[in-house]
Amino acid sequence: MPKLDVLKTLKFICSSRPLVNIPVIVMGDASTSQADIVTAIKSGADNYLVRPFTHEILTEKVLQVLKKQNK
Repeated sequence: MPKLDVLKTLKFICSSRPLVNIPVIVMGDASTSQADIVTAIKSGADNYLVRPFTHEILTEKVLQVLKKQNK
């Protein structure tokens, strides 16, 4: 599967009226740098997951995003 350009995807989502309110959790792996995570968040990602992750971590991240949306 080809690697998706996260920043282009975030830009598209953030600039598309029907998609702008959909929360986005970006996923990376152990080789993802802290700078990449910060860039993704600044580009519109609502949260970030690093693989491998557990069901509990995924649930926590989703709840964080939902809590942020309901403020």
